[in-house]
Amino acid sequence: MPTFDEVILGTEDVDVLGPPSEISVDVDFGPDGERGSKIFIGAGSPNTTVPNPISEDPLVYDLYINTSTQDPENYLAVYQYVKSPTETWEKRFKLVPNTLIKNYEDEQFDSGQLTLNIPLVDIVSSSSVEDYVSSQFNVQCTVVGGNYPISQVISISSIVEQPGGIFVLPISIKAIEFDGSTWQNVDGQRTIHLSINVV
Repeated sequence: MPTFDEVILGTEDVDVLGPPSEISVDVDFGPDGERGSKIFIGAGSPNTTVPNPISEDPLVYDLYINTSTQDPENYLAVYQYVKSPTETWEKRFKLVPNTLIKNYEDEQFDSGQLTLNIPLVDIVSSSSVEDYVSSQFNVQCTVVGGNYPISQVISISSIVEQPGGIFVLPISIKAIEFDGSTWQNVDGQRTIHLSINVV
C-alpha cells in the first residue's frame, strides 16, 4: 500500500484536446427573397386612383396609413392590402384606437332636440362591434353656434343594428339657450363637437 508521499501515475502519456486551429465559413448572400411588409403613408384612402397616394405596386400584407385631416373618419386609419377574393385595401384599425373626435356641422335641432346615430365602425374595429354595449362609451359633447350661451344634456341609448348590418350608437342631445332674460329651446342648425372614447 503506497504512503501519502508516493505518487502513482497510471500512464506516461497525456493527451491535450482543444478546438481546431482553423475554422472556415463560406458566406453566400443567396437569391433575393420576397420583401417583407412595407408601410406606406398618404393623404386619403389607398383605394382611390386619382390621385394615387402610393408610389409603387403594393404586395399582399403591406400596410398604409391615411394622414389626411380632410377625412376625419379615417384619419390615422391603418389599412392592409389583402386578397379577398381580389386584391384590395381593407381598413384594420386606427392609430388612436377606440376614439372618435369629430365636428358635425349644420345639424338640425327641432324644439331643442337632436339625435345623432354614430356608426360603431367609426370608433371600434368592425370585427368587434357586436361585443360592445352603450354603457362602455364615454361621450363628451358641446353645441356651438347662435348668439346666446347654450346649455346641453346628452343621453346614450342602446346600440341599434340598422339594415345592412350597420351598428350605431344613438346619442340624443337636448339643448337650451339663454337670450338674456329666459331660457328657450335651441332651434335650427348648430355645430356639434363630439368626442367618444371606449371605457
